[in-house]
Amino acid sequence: MARAMVLLLAGLFQVVPAQDVPEPVWSTKIADLRKAVEADPDNIGLRLRLARMLLKPDLESAHPDKARARLEEARKNFAIVLEKKPDSREALRARVVDTYANGDYESTLDAGRKYLDVVKVDADVTLYIIRSLLYLKRDQDACEEFVKWVRAGSIRSFGEAQGMIVLLLADRKRAGMLQSAFEKALKEDPDNINLLLYGAVFMAQVGRNMQAWTWLHEAEKRGLCGLATGHRHAFVRDLLERTLEPDEGAWSYPSTQVEELARCCKEVPDHAGLAMRVARVLDTSGRSAEALAWYRKVSESNPGLWSAWYRMGQLHAREKRFAEAAVCFEKTLAVQPGYELARLQLAHALIKSGKVEEGVKTFVPFAKSFPPERHTRRILEALKEQETGLQTLQPALETALRNDPDSPWLHAHLALVLHHGGRKTEARKEALLAERHGLVGPGGRAHPVLYEVFDKSSEGARVRAEGSEKG
Repeated sequence: MARAMVLLLAGLFQVVPAQDVPEPVWSTKIADLRKAVEADPDNIGLRLRLARMLLKPDLESAHPDKARARLEEARKNFAIVLEKKPDSREALRARVVDTYANGDYESTLDAGRKYLDVVKVDADVTLYIIRSLLYLKRDQDACEEFVKWVRAGSIRSFGEAQGMIVLLLADRKRAGMLQSAFEKALKEDPDNINLLLYGAVFMAQVGRNMQAWTWLHEAEKRGLCGLATGHRHAFVRDLLERTLEPDEGAWSYPSTQVEELARCCKEVPDHAGLAMRVARVLDTSGRSAEALAWYRKVSESNPGLWSAWYRMGQLHAREKRFAEAAVCFEKTLAVQPGYELARLQLAHALIKSGKVEEGVKTFVPFAKSFPPERHTRRILEALKEQETGLQTLQPALETALRNDPDSPWLHAHLALVLHHGGRKTEARKEALLAERHGLVGPGGRAHPVLYEVFDKSSEGARVRAEGSEKG
């Protein structure tokens, strides 16, 4: 029976010559895209491509009157998209930027929150929301929104968050509001390293240096360090310029000498920050096996430090220990469920360890929410190595599409699966459906998926590269 099923599935995935399917609009000329939209006004992808090209600077848009006319035409196209597809991330993000630039801050808040309901994480849009709240004199809401962002762990850089704290404190009346927001969040989530770190930054900014040291030491106990080098976090140096460190001990050892750091760890064995420093020094020196042992010590001291679990998963996967990698990525997601890269890594590790159905089950939620990119291709390559890998993913995507038929991302992923399985005609139809529901590539181009399934892979690779540079 099992053999018969395998043969049946193999038959379904025999290479079938492509039949005539209308090609996408490859041109990026505004005139050509206008004609295409006029011919197919319900095609959301084409409309988004036109809107993008209208906003792209060129010789015509250098004239002020032409630029204004094109901006207005782009706005109309984004508005039509939102009428047809209210959760279009492209159109919602454009509305956030446009309304903010024009001082319509209430509309920025409305579009920004709708956008984040779909995308979950976007630092730029979060900053637009916080600044809009400040312009609207909703200072308490702005402080709470900032602390919520800190708590979620989606900040791109230390300097970005530090700069926002300085901006919030430009009006000193907000100091009490921000302190209250930090204290409330820390009461609910006392082990959150980001809250402790940026709470310390806030305390230093308002001159409460001793409280800043207290929160910074708590963050270090839980695993805070300079991940790039294995030194203490850069903010330690900033704080030392303001005041002497009140308490010094093994945890304050400044160097990155592994042997000395290891000796310090024996003095304070439960200090996750010190252990993390040893792990990072070893890891960045190429001593992966030793680094793994120290990452384990970190996770024993603080099981909630997701970055240690994630790095352990990466190191296990590098050595092709995929079952162990999967466990680590599962631990990562248990702590940081919104970290989609960990979800993809988990799906890949499960598939490579032979747990194809579990891997597919893990991957499909990602495919529903994000367009195909380089990690998707890793998943497909891993599935192709398994006897019935692609055949397992195809029905899972089709089931998801029955529940969400308007998802451009599901159509795009299914198009790639069909293409890799030799079903070229169906792949092209699915890719066109993906564009119809909103799939677009960078710079107003067709998405790389369309180039791939229509056998224009070299051009698709160039478009992908263009998107990576902008991303």
